[in-house]
Amino acid sequence: MEQATVVPVVAFLCLVASVAAGMATHGRPSVRTMLAAPPAMLQGIAVGLLSMAILALLMLTSNARSDLRRAEARAHLLAHDATALDDMLRASGATGELARTTLYRYTDGIARMLYGTRKDIGLPAPSPSVIEGLRLDLRQQVADLAADPVAVATTAGRLEVLLRSGDDLLRMVPAPGLKWCRPVLVVLLMAGLGLLSLLTPPRVRSAIVLTGLATVLSVGMFFLEEMANPFHGSFTVSQAIFDEALFTIAN
Repeated sequence: MEQATVVPVVAFLCLVASVAAGMATHGRPSVRTMLAAPPAMLQGIAVGLLSMAILALLMLTSNARSDLRRAEARAHLLAHDATALDDMLRASGATGELARTTLYRYTDGIARMLYGTRKDIGLPAPSPSVIEGLRLDLRQQVADLAADPVAVATTAGRLEVLLRSGDDLLRMVPAPGLKWCRPVLVVLLMAGLGLLSLLTPPRVRSAIVLTGLATVLSVGMFFLEEMANPFHGSFTVSQAIFDEALFTIAN
């Protein structure tokens, strides 16, 4: 089972458990003694905890959606620069063929690092050291082109834009900041729902409402997990962007 499904399921089970525990302990004298505070204050604390957790979830989801759009824009830019650089290298004649081969290997390596494997050939993702070696080779081969200095400078400039796009894309996998956010979000949601259910009389309607709220929050975490990595899951940057560029370079 993929992590995008595991995390929301675990969160849902934790939230439902907190609701059940809160309702099971409602009205017990020992709990009232431990929580020596007016019910209105406790309700305010519960609503505050839930509000903070929901706001954090919305902010993280919005940020993940922005990262997804940025990743798609970067992928299109890399594909465009790769095909444009390939056209420049073709114009260099036989001296640009070695650089064209390295360009293909670099673009293909970036795609495999982002998606894990290429669907068409099933090759595993290369190591970062391999990508770094291809970067150095490509820079050197472009610099060694025996052509008009202006054309070489233009080609080198296009190459630098391509490499920056590749670096930006690799930094998006995996999405930063979610590892520590997951447990914090779940703990805040459990505390808020648990305290709210503790103050709510154990009726069927109350249990349904609180369980429904736990379900909605878990679905929100599912969408967050799906958008956290722009190259895997339901919301993903299409691999066809790279396939089309590679097909153009290869032909």
